[in-house]
Amino acid sequence: MRLKLRMLRTDRGGDFTSNEFTKYCKEHGIARQLTAPYSPQQNGVVERRNRTMLSTTRSMMKAMKLPLNFWAEAVTHTIHILNRVPTRALVDRTPYEALYNRKPHLENLRIFGCTAYAKITIPHLRKLDDRSIPMVYLGVEEGSKAYRLYDPKGKRKHVSRDVKFMKTKPWDWDNNREETSIQGSFWASFVVEGVDNGNTTQVNSENNDNTYQEQEPITAPDSPITPPTYNYNPHSEEAEEATSSSTKRSENGFDDTPVRGFKDLTEIYENAREVETENLLFTEEEPRNYKEASTDKKWIEAIEIELDSINKNNTWTLTTLPTNHKAIGLKWVFKTKRDAKGEIIKYKARLVAKGYVQEQGIDFDEVFAPVARIEIVRLILALVAYH
Repeated sequence: MRLKLRMLRTDRGGDFTSNEFTKYCKEHGIARQLTAPYSPQQNGVVERRNRTMLSTTRSMMKAMKLPLNFWAEAVTHTIHILNRVPTRALVDRTPYEALYNRKPHLENLRIFGCTAYAKITIPHLRKLDDRSIPMVYLGVEEGSKAYRLYDPKGKRKHVSRDVKFMKTKPWDWDNNREETSIQGSFWASFVVEGVDNGNTTQVNSENNDNTYQEQEPITAPDSPITPPTYNYNPHSEEAEEATSSSTKRSENGFDDTPVRGFKDLTEIYENAREVETENLLFTEEEPRNYKEASTDKKWIEAIEIELDSINKNNTWTLTTLPTNHKAIGLKWVFKTKRDAKGEIIKYKARLVAKGYVQEQGIDFDEVFAPVARIEIVRLILALVAYH
């Protein structure tokens, strides 16, 4: 049901008394009421709601120790919440339900200003690179199934869908200021420490010439020390002495074999090829689907065993599919079971349902897996024996 606005009561602010807004109200048949200057009591409903909104905003920002420059994001998130919670003006309904005739979705609400870790979507990440970046949660992105985030280090706003939240952890804004100041001073002037002669070379980025000034080494208790790098040569005299001494110790019964081997690269490569070829010859490929398995007798027997087990245990019950619903598909999974020596002992086939297509709240409400510890089983058996 769509309602039409007939009357609007506001104060005498410039945004309400502009010619453009007055013309808009006349074209749509909206009557205007203006309060007297400095008399908020004449528009008590709006002023009371405004107080509720600002009180909620202050509480959210104080709880997470947010700076005041996030007040606009906090007000937006406050309005988003107040429109989705019950109010005494409506009976058993929220403002969102009154407007859209459906219940609001509240599963994506989080604590405003908490620390959130957004997934890094840049391609070609290295193995040890971070998979997420810490940010500050600023609410829900309107018109999108995503979250609004702020990166305090990069001073940029982001929109991301894959986010993990630390609900009770606020961002440490004091350390963020310290890191920014340290990085600024570091890039203004940085120190390169040499390891050849122990001298410290000072390089000033403000100078354009390539002159270096040698200074005496400065020892600071908290300064990081760069360890010297050594180039290893297997044919050097030190390597031969280390190899001979370690060989003598191993002959005397000590487990002190050299860390580095001296085999040629071609010999290592040939050994790797022999092992790989041997594994490939004795590895039997498993079927990827029913079409590939239906051509082999041993996999057909495994399929028949699985179907007999399903019928014996009454795993499924045939029923009529509800209207406007799609049936969940099935998939065959084939695995080869081996013993400790790598020999095949069994061919296993499993018929599984594609449960990933189910949606929580539509196809299921909760998931419960019964798990019993062995201590609980012993306790129950002891009680049974006692009674």
